[in-house]
Amino acid sequence: MRPAALRGARRRFAAAATTGAAAARAPVPPPSAPPAAAYVHLPFCVRKCRYCDFPVHALGPEAAPIGGREAPAIVNEYVSTLLKEVRATAPVAGAPPLATIFFGGGTPSLVPPADVGRIVGELKDRFGLADGAEVSLEADPGTFDAAKLAAYMAAGVNRFSIGVQSFDDAALAAAGRSHTAADARAALAAVRAVGAPSWSLDLICGLPEVSDDTWSATLDEAIAAGPHGVSVYDLTLEPGTPFARAAAAGALALPDDDAGAAMLATAGEKLAAAGLARVEVSSWARPGAACRHNAVYWRGDADYHAFGVGAASRLRGARVTRPRGLAAWRAWVSALSHPAAEAGAAAAVAARGDGVPGGAAATPDGPDDVLLEVVMLRLRTAAGLDVDWVAANHSAAAANAVTGALDAAARGGLAVRRAPPPGGSRPVFALTDPRGFMVSNGVISDVFLALDGIEAEG
Repeated sequence: MRPAALRGARRRFAAAATTGAAAARAPVPPPSAPPAAAYVHLPFCVRKCRYCDFPVHALGPEAAPIGGREAPAIVNEYVSTLLKEVRATAPVAGAPPLATIFFGGGTPSLVPPADVGRIVGELKDRFGLADGAEVSLEADPGTFDAAKLAAYMAAGVNRFSIGVQSFDDAALAAAGRSHTAADARAALAAVRAVGAPSWSLDLICGLPEVSDDTWSATLDEAIAAGPHGVSVYDLTLEPGTPFARAAAAGALALPDDDAGAAMLATAGEKLAAAGLARVEVSSWARPGAACRHNAVYWRGDADYHAFGVGAASRLRGARVTRPRGLAAWRAWVSALSHPAAEAGAAAAVAARGDGVPGGAAATPDGPDDVLLEVVMLRLRTAAGLDVDWVAANHSAAAANAVTGALDAAARGGLAVRRAPPPGGSRPVFALTDPRGFMVSNGVISDVFLALDGIEAEG
């Protein structure tokens, strides 16, 4: 999962909590796990999908080099700037070598394998790379063949995430995807042909032109392809996107809420029957095959590096979102190594190891921010929320409020209360599958309101 997606989820839940959402505050945010993950944003696409609000740059249909054609100059320039950004980012003292790297986009498979290898090498030189590290790359059908995948593997990639979205041509066309169902089938055949050590595919639920039958057929075909994991994202109408504008004008026919929920339920049933266990609200995986990089985000209290236009890092309690425009991001990277920039208005964050000259947004995390993030994210995973964490890292009052709200959810069949972990004294709560996951937003909002109630009582 991309960091931007998590930020969007956090914004949607924020309405359920006031500024003082969790009283009995800890004086400082709890210590975060040191960074052992790096996200690299490669923003190039053939064209921008109608639902997409990520910072991407469309190159056009001629820029999908599967064979020997060279990448456009803008791609080469971007990679050079990104390497400068990596070199200018100070390692965090005491941090372990990177255990995961994730190339997200955009369509990273538009960037030549040799350039991906250069980035992996620079990250290794700067931060170290652990033995057995997971190196993931998102790839869209129509932008690679078996030879190109093999070249990515030679460059260090050992996990692929394939953006299939649908096996229905009408749905793909309506969404503005640049590939066809035939392209998707050829892409998955290439993944199998090279023997990729680990790979998953993405689907989108709730697209226009999708019926129950076509959705069921897409799920069946996805399962038959034999992936190690499957992600099913519910279509979200992000402000400013063509889909959002069309919906506001009454020109976009989407499944209603009940139909969308039924499609998600069908996905869960079929994937579970095929031996894929739910990892979090939107993904399933075979045993031991879940994406390790995404697990860093789902912790809610772990640090991570990020590089590239629009990418968001978290280091020592501060989040830094890079500029979304290519020109602004290039200027920002140029200033990273300038001594005056490090002594400027963002010096407090720069001192933490993430230099932030003008043009980027730096947001320090407070204890309440971390609490809400951990509650929101961990309740969206199959592993659930360890209430001992809340007590140890925030307050006993907050832990009691969380327990009360989730006990109520358990009585309603939306959560399960598990025994404390070894050495713990408070329960672990997880949402029920599928019923609790289907209404996860509501359950988490109730927990936020319970935390807000502590503030009101105080």
